[in-house]
Amino acid sequence: GIMLPNHAPLQVAEQFGTLASLFPGRIDLGLGRAPGTDQPTAKALRRYFDSADAFPQDVTELLGYFQPATPGQLVQAVPGAGIDVPVWLLGSSLFSARLSAALGLPFAFASLRIRFMSSRLNSFCGAATSTQQPWQRSWQLLMMEMNRKGGK
Repeated sequence: GIMLPNHAPLQVAEQFGTLASLFPGRIDLGLGRAPGTDQPTAKALRRYFDSADAFPQDVTELLGYFQPATPGQLVQAVPGAGIDVPVWLLGSSLFSARLSAALGLPFAFASLRIRFMSSRLNSFCGAATSTQQPWQRSWQLLMMEMNRKGGK
């Protein structure tokens, strides 16, 4: 996984576009919004703690770089444009879970806090509906299994 606040979306698109070109069908990309470091290291990376606030915009920008290039497009990921790289959001809170739902992306939950968050994820996944995404049903099944085993 990549902690996106530490990297420019174009840079990530080009790096993962390269990997996906070299290893077709074997690369996916997990994106987290935590800085994953302290302030001096973030500054050395030329990123700042408030860059996590731009996470939704950065994810949208990154997804755009994986779309096929269009005539007149000023910035393109090379390689990256038009390459199929499955993107997941990573998180330990409902922020990224909600964003993944809004963008129609899969979500991988940080397992260190799964017991603490299982009831919140249960409420997030909610009851099955006709508009439910397949990943939401997977989360419901996982939460039911955890609750059955006493994971709450």
